[in-house]
Amino acid sequence: MPPYGVHELLIKEREGSGAASSTSDSVDPTAQAALIRAVRDGDLERVRYLLSRKNISLLLRDEHDSTPLYYAALCGEFDVCKLLLENGAKADEKTFDGERAYYAALNDRIRTLLRDEGFKRQVARGHYPFLASLEQLNVARQRDGAACMEEEEDIFSDVEVSLDGSGGGRPLSCHFFVLRARCPRLARYLGSRRKGIPVGMGDRYRVLCAVVSYLYTNRLEIDRKLATLAVDVLSSLRLRDLAAAVTEARDGGDGSTSSIVIEPDAQVTRARMVGAFSPFALYSESRSPQLSQSHIEEGFDVILSSGGAHFAFHKALLCVRGEPTFQFFQKLFADDPLKNTFNMADVAPVSLHILAQWLYSDEIPEDLDLPSLLDALMFADYIQFPVLKQCVASEIARSHCDGENCVALLHVARLSDCETLQDEALAHIAESLEDEKIYGDPLLGELILESANEVENREAVDTIELVDELRWHIQNELADAKAEGEAQERAEAKHALLEDILRELKLQA
Repeated sequence: MPPYGVHELLIKEREGSGAASSTSDSVDPTAQAALIRAVRDGDLERVRYLLSRKNISLLLRDEHDSTPLYYAALCGEFDVCKLLLENGAKADEKTFDGERAYYAALNDRIRTLLRDEGFKRQVARGHYPFLASLEQLNVARQRDGAACMEEEEDIFSDVEVSLDGSGGGRPLSCHFFVLRARCPRLARYLGSRRKGIPVGMGDRYRVLCAVVSYLYTNRLEIDRKLATLAVDVLSSLRLRDLAAAVTEARDGGDGSTSSIVIEPDAQVTRARMVGAFSPFALYSESRSPQLSQSHIEEGFDVILSSGGAHFAFHKALLCVRGEPTFQFFQKLFADDPLKNTFNMADVAPVSLHILAQWLYSDEIPEDLDLPSLLDALMFADYIQFPVLKQCVASEIARSHCDGENCVALLHVARLSDCETLQDEALAHIAESLEDEKIYGDPLLGELILESANEVENREAVDTIELVDELRWHIQNELADAKAEGEAQERAEAKHALLEDILRELKLQA
């Protein structure tokens, strides 16, 4: 028997006529389409009305991969943009949705709004890519559960709760590994059933929707009228701290709001989520190229192998962590949906080890040598994981970039398009430019020439990006010295060496 309260949470006879109604976790495609139309038309009152409903999402993308905020920015609707941001639309810096809305904005006023009220707010509360990926997975599973874009977006959900025994209605889709990490008691009950669990509509189902969403986001939003029921259900699931928080909000509030929202700050959320998911990295390494029973019990559904090393992963997280450019794994898995073992012969085993660590925590192993990190950097660039690439590049810049290898690392940075590593390498080149091994390195000249050739139909008066950045670092070094005399002479000597390099390359900048 399931724990007290969970059985009734999942299996309950319909009350009254049994007619299905949308839940706070369900997205009504008709209402969502109406929201998009109202946003594009700039109909502020209509948007405000639709936002008051519980069956729309500001994070859901349509068939054009666009959110409501993107359309508001594109159409120049400043007031609509502001309203959407105030109601939870996200414009996180350096994310697909945030950058797309920013660069699509019709005017500078909207760009300023997105930067100041969107980007700044997200940065202030802390932006963690791992948490953003789980939130995106939460949105995607709701889309999948609403049978919206189901063919185009397979997010590998493996637990499906239908609303009745006939398979009708909109199912609640979720991922067993998320349940396993966040609520083992619920995972044990659902894990033996997985697909097509029939439930009736009603208050208990609405509580289930809210709890499942909480497992992905660490944010619980529940109708105040359902607070007592939610406390019972949360207690039965042994989520006692959350039950206590709901009890406190129910008893301590003035009742002026219709919902109870429990949401710790971003740092607490990150610590809690990483603590729940990071053990998967420890379980990932496998002795066999096949999924073992223990791997299946942890929700792993794919093995990636290289050089005799084998690592288990969750397909859904591999796909969503590479967003916005997740085509590599999406295509790999789509080519043979039943296959769960893939040999990646061109990948160094250490790169898969680094991927496993990063995938569940936003962190990479400490004390890695430079060759291992360079392998991982090229791997991340190949599979198009920009956040992993940035993480590895930052570690190389912090721990391994020096006057001995800065020119070679500048070459690597340009090949892999890593601005962080390029900037650190240029700083070391500027610092050590007087060393003959630096200014006399033929590779440095090749990179400067390559940078010059990036300017189409370049003329002598055009600048060269790499040279400009080197000059900036030289001047910045001088400013940091806060001195004239010897420091000024060194700076002038370095500028003269740069001019010598340009003359030798027959360039002017």
